[in-house]
Amino acid sequence: MKAELKTRKRCCINRHRRATPSIARRIATAASQPRNGESCATTSNKSTEDKVVRFASLEIHKEEFSFSAGHFTIFSATEREQLHGHNYNVSVSFNKLIQDNGLSFDYRHYKKKILALCDQLDRHLLLPDQSPYLRLEDSGEYWIAHFNNKKLPFLKEDVIIMPLTNITIEELSLWFLQKILEHQQDIECHGIRGISVKVYNGPGQSGGACWGSM
Repeated sequence: MKAELKTRKRCCINRHRRATPSIARRIATAASQPRNGESCATTSNKSTEDKVVRFASLEIHKEEFSFSAGHFTIFSATEREQLHGHNYNVSVSFNKLIQDNGLSFDYRHYKKKILALCDQLDRHLLLPDQSPYLRLEDSGEYWIAHFNNKKLPFLKEDVIIMPLTNITIEELSLWFLQKILEHQQDIECHGIRGISVKVYNGPGQSGGACWGSM
């Protein structure tokens, strides 16, 4: 009886040992098969290893990106600043895909544009035409600004009317950004993914506007 039990035990052990390699092969085969989505991820990783995609920021902040202009900030229907002026400075940052030669793009194109915009505003009084509290009247050689039941006359040759709600560094930065974005074809051609514009009216004080991914 004992001998028969030992024989049966050895047979069971042998059958288990013979089955083990088959199970191992099935596990290995299953592990080698891609699961849902795994194939795309692997391909993507391999592609990334072959060529690393690089993005970089490029900031242009030149001394000549400046203009002097007069303005007054409007706080409410009855309160505004006295007429005064600032020496403004402008900086522009770009988020861009780096090319194979390590270059973003030829930024001289935007340098010329920003310089032209600064020259356009330089030595002028800036008035907003979208303020809910200020009304502008065309009176021949003059712009008449109506505010709080008062008339403020300004020679047209000294004034630039801007499509803004107020003349602040926040609004001025938006104006510069909109002017840059007018040429959408250039933005796409240069592969620009984001733009940030800052306008300074003094050291350490700026307002900014952004577009895209920065």
